[in-house]
Amino acid sequence: MARADLPGGVTVDPMPPGVGEKVVVTYSGKLTQEQGSAPINLMIGYGPKDQMFGQREIPMHREGDHYTASFVVDTSDTLNFAFKDAHGHIDDNNQQYWSMATNSNNLSYA
Repeated sequence: MARADLPGGVTVDPMPPGVGEKVVVTYSGKLTQEQGSAPINLMIGYGPKDQMFGQREIPMHREGDHYTASFVVDTSDTLNFAFKDAHGHIDDNNQQYWSMATNSNNLSYA
């Protein structure tokens, strides 16, 4: 597994993210260009974009020209994420969110 560079100034490491593994997300997208936008939070949720569960916000930390956050993947499903700044502005990839399937060694297809 390796780091993936996604559109909009987003990187995810590792890709695909695995259940129980620590994931590091970096962001240098449009919210970082606005004055006074800090702090920026990473918003995550699992499942279909219109019915996400396990939603939470994770504070990001500034590192030079980008922000970084890490978390442990909770469940085997689609992982969706977006970013929110101090003014409540959201970068959700044009309402598409950044989405990816999580990797699990414990999937059952029975």
